Amino acid sequence: MRVLFFGDVPHRLAGAQKSLLLSLTRIGVHGIEPVVVFPFDGIFAQACRDAGLDVRLLDSPPSMQAFNRQLLHASTFAKARVLGGELLPFSRSLVDFAHREGVSVLHFNTARGLITAGLAAGPANLPTVLHQRGVPPIGRGAWLLAQALGDVFVLVAKALLPCFAPSIRSRCRVVYNGVLTPKPMDRAAARAALVQRLSERGIVIGERSTIFASLSSPTPFKGLHHLLEAAKRAITDGLDAVFLCAGAGSDDEYERWLATQIAQSGIQERFHLLGFWRDVHGLLSGADATVLPSVDEERLRMGERTIVVRGSEGLPRAILESFAAERPVIATRVAGVEEQVDHEVDGLLVSPGNDTELTNAIIDAARRADWREGAGTEGRRVVERRFSVDAAARGLADVLHEIAANPPSRVRRLARSAQLFKDAIGQPKRA
Repeated sequence: MRVLFFGDVPHRLAGAQKSLLLSLTRIGVHGIEPVVVFPFDGIFAQACRDAGLDVRLLDSPPSMQAFNRQLLHASTFAKARVLGGELLPFSRSLVDFAHREGVSVLHFNTARGLITAGLAAGPANLPTVLHQRGVPPIGRGAWLLAQALGDVFVLVAKALLPCFAPSIRSRCRVVYNGVLTPKPMDRAAARAALVQRLSERGIVIGERSTIFASLSSPTPFKGLHHLLEAAKRAITDGLDAVFLCAGAGSDDEYERWLATQIAQSGIQERFHLLGFWRDVHGLLSGADATVLPSVDEERLRMGERTIVVRGSEGLPRAILESFAAERPVIATRVAGVEEQVDHEVDGLLVSPGNDTELTNAIIDAARRADWREGAGTEGRRVVERRFSVDAAARGLADVLHEIAANPPSRVRRLARSAQLFKDAIGQPKRA
């Protein structure tokens, strides 16, 4: 069965894109022939080509080419003009392409992708699947529209179910992400290789320093400002540790502000933003533990401006990659983290935004080398048992076969939309 996978962000290769790519490399054995369509070229599109997938580029309008969040915050008139004049015609061209290629189902990896390219799917009787990989980072109206356009929803964690309207939840299926499990590296050799590579960038690691890694792009909801504060407290308390934050930036204002905070922290020789780091497994294997300080919801003051930060985690890939490298994690209790981490067994869990708890967990992990060893080993078992790439591919394929075998009629879609409207009236607005 042919399935069209629409990649609305070909210019990014973050966790959501990596997770989909891995599943697509294994989904063929489960009866799915993927066709990956992008509105323009980029790093994700090239990664799909490199993996041997069938990749197509579809001519897209300017609003798709310059894809960003501005449309979601535009006026109602501006949204209507773009939706009717650009996105609906593009969606029709996507549907026409799907029919020519003999596609049975359309898969969208983000809610924005479904909104911008899936408008014509329902009228054309093409079933749609939305893969929801985190708490929806879009406004209430846009999220309701995404739920109205989707036929089945793949959730990467059970914790995401409350994000959906009550009438939608029976059409949600939980399929955990999977990661590769390369052969564990020798600890001493991995640390030596990491220390050498960092020294080439002018970063000095002490022989007895505990190394904490964080796979977190410098964006507010990842909570690196909380990690900085906890690191400062721990080092002030006498901890010999270094913190390495790897991840490409997507929020220039926050990244500049965070860099200033680091420069003024007094621990700038111990806390480093590494940017994009290609050898993730090597970084994690050379570290002693991984920290994921993501926030749930908070107000953050950056200079003269205060912003509201809302988390959008789902099932953080960084945790699974840390387990695959046999390293324990320190993580905040957000989204699906508690479906991954067993407190004290393979990691330590703390409250989001609680710098004291995070500091204590960092100090605790640094001082218990034997615990880190055992927790890392258990984390590897967890990934192999519950979060394999094969299991993720099989779960996704099952959902695609299910909706292809039972596509909704137009009448059924209309009835569902009416019920969703009733749900929306009864739901309180998010503050």
